[in-house]
Amino acid sequence: MRFTLPLALLALSATTISASAENPPSPEHWTLLMPTVTAATNCISQMVLANAGASSLARQGKWLAAITAIGDACDPPLRRMEAAHNQLYGPGTGRQFLTGAYAADVPRAVAVRVQPKLDRLPPKESSVSQTAPRSEESLTVLNAAAADHWQCIRRVMVEIVPFSTEPADTVATAVVTRCNTYEEKRVVLAVALFRISREQVLPIFAGVMADMQKQIVMEIVTFRAKTNRTAAGA
Repeated sequence: MRFTLPLALLALSATTISASAENPPSPEHWTLLMPTVTAATNCISQMVLANAGASSLARQGKWLAAITAIGDACDPPLRRMEAAHNQLYGPGTGRQFLTGAYAADVPRAVAVRVQPKLDRLPPKESSVSQTAPRSEESLTVLNAAAADHWQCIRRVMVEIVPFSTEPADTVATAVVTRCNTYEEKRVVLAVALFRISREQVLPIFAGVMADMQKQIVMEIVTFRAKTNRTAAGA
């Protein structure tokens, strides 16, 4: 499935994130959904910074065009956000949220994250080299590495979460640690594909990993809540 987030943005005028009118948010549901929203927005922000063309548009205040320039680089976290919304609010609500309220607000949310970083970098010192490869093939490689990383995470979660009693954040840390070779592979690929230093990649990737850990915690909490409800109804 390929998302068309930039196309959806062109037709929207809303300016705030909210759940669909048919499914007003509850505090509990929004707390569970928010990590996926943050992860998707952080991915878009990081790709705007990592793409010289998108960064140039962002410096001109053309946030919608900057987001469009990254193409479908952030499809995986957007898919996870849509799936989480469907799970919490009902089938079909995730796509409504993605192409509606979320799409309308994402230029503002990306600007909040990216503008301070752009302000600290002269144009000639953009976060990627002007000669760095920006082909769809490069993004495909990065997305494939991210998918492999998540596959490892899911596999380890299946192995340990059903049998764990420790706090969710402790279990999430253990899961991430088991898959740290995939984390390192993504860092190495980013350095090679964007021709930037490891020191430049690590702060960006720290945010990626923080979002991943939040997502894992959310899924552990959700799994345990469902298990407890099933046990109580038995």
